[in-house]
Amino acid sequence: MKLKNKKGSKNQQLDKNKKLSKFREYYLKWKKWSEMEKEKKEFLKRNQNKSIKPKGYVARKIGVVSFWVLFGFMFLVVMVTFFSSDDKANADQKIEIKQNYATSPEAIQYAKNFVQDYFNWTISDEAIKGRNQTLEKYFVKGIFQSATMDLKQVGWNSSFKEAQLKKVEEKGENLAYITFLVKFELKRVPTPEQPENTETKQLEKYFVVPVAYDGGTFGVYELPKFTYIYEDKTTIKEVTTKGKLQKANVDIIQQIETFLPTFFKTYSEDEKDKLNYMLTNEKVTNGLNGTIHFDSIDKMEVFNGSKENHYIVFTQVIFVEPETGIPFKVNHQLELVKQGDRFVVDGMDNMTDKEVVSEGDKDKEVNVKAKPVDIEKAEVPEVDQSN
Repeated sequence: MKLKNKKGSKNQQLDKNKKLSKFREYYLKWKKWSEMEKEKKEFLKRNQNKSIKPKGYVARKIGVVSFWVLFGFMFLVVMVTFFSSDDKANADQKIEIKQNYATSPEAIQYAKNFVQDYFNWTISDEAIKGRNQTLEKYFVKGIFQSATMDLKQVGWNSSFKEAQLKKVEEKGENLAYITFLVKFELKRVPTPEQPENTETKQLEKYFVVPVAYDGGTFGVYELPKFTYIYEDKTTIKEVTTKGKLQKANVDIIQQIETFLPTFFKTYSEDEKDKLNYMLTNEKVTNGLNGTIHFDSIDKMEVFNGSKENHYIVFTQVIFVEPETGIPFKVNHQLELVKQGDRFVVDGMDNMTDKEVVSEGDKDKEVNVKAKPVDIEKAEVPEVDQSN
């Protein structure tokens, strides 16, 4: 009996423990569910708070968007205006570009006509007079007298054959050097001593015609000159600023007077390698490579450059054709540098930006510009070009 009571008590205790476990299980589930519901409510509350915008929020957003839209539009307008103005300025600049009429096809034809008349002559009083009258029409006032030669003493008649254009070089506003390769034939004039001597020679020379244009007509503004072109090479000129020309002192003039015959003899008769010793650099000039020989310095004027020991020299030189002995007068401008007790040539016929002066414009200044000497607007003293 006692044993049965003990078993019953034990079973009752087990039932009670099972009830407590289930209650605990239900309690824990309820607690977890409550926490989840609480978190869900807090989450919804946070989202609800986020959707509520502060007062004026939308207006500020609209203001920001409007500002950037307007800024972008103004920037676009400024850029379009800027580039449009730049294009217009470029167009205006193109319109303002001035043509150098001394390099025009008309000027080249004018120079070619001059070459043809220059290399045609016959030794007779009537023919010489006609040639002089023809050439006088080309030269500007005061130069023609220097260009005339005593053809009766030459002993050769000349016939122009051909002139090939080789180079057109701007020398300033409406000024240019036009270079041709001229081919001509010389025929010896019989004399009483040699009545049957009719020797002929076919010659060709590089010949430079200085052409100017004053708005109405062309003219040859300097004596024409010979040059030599290595046709497989080219050079690039330099241009610098301006300065004022002043006459050099007597001692310098005497030294340069001694130097010039040596230079021109080397320039005309010797090879390029020997000539280079008298130049600051080999690009200054090619020389004449023996095609023409030096005779003498006819006239010369010397001016100071703007740098110490730099000098500008204007010359009138007499060259002689070596096969016939025919003399030619030419003008050359030199730029000299004194190095120690010797002179070297730093530029030859390189002055640019000269102003064309027509008759009646006597008071106009002549502007010059040289490499590398700085030269400003100044009245250049006139070189005496009479015989």
